[in-house]
Amino acid sequence: MTIVQSIAKHRLVLAALFLSTILGFGLVYGMSGRNSDAATAKSDSCDGTCIALEKEAANPSSVAVPVGDYVQFNSADGNSHSLSQGGGGEEHSHSGQFTSGTFGADEAWRVQFNDEGTFKFHDHLNPKINVIVVVYTPGKDYKIE
Repeated sequence: MTIVQSIAKHRLVLAALFLSTILGFGLVYGMSGRNSDAATAKSDSCDGTCIALEKEAANPSSVAVPVGDYVQFNSADGNSHSLSQGGGGEEHSHSGQFTSGTFGADEAWRVQFNDEGTFKFHDHLNPKINVIVVVYTPGKDYKIE
């Protein structure tokens, strides 16, 4: 397989994963072995995938990252945030072990994703902020159901 074919294959996998999330089909995978970095970081620096938490939404509101990568949630609106895994809004739920606690206006929260799957987050301090993180294994063929 050439490099161009490999890149095209990964783009197709990412597009398929986003489509499955958007359509509500989701992916079914094991959820063990999750880790988060307990310390907050400064929001003006980011090593990995960064999500800006703004007044009305997260930017971007969904990302796809390979297994083992970090996602950093940055306060970008001058306010504190408190993220938890699970759906927000009227269907408020807590479905996992990821929880940031409250972090300040100039801080960020980093999470390492060690398992494949689709992870939803919501902000307790701003219910309009919701994020979806899709975690995949590069080179793996996925079946969308």
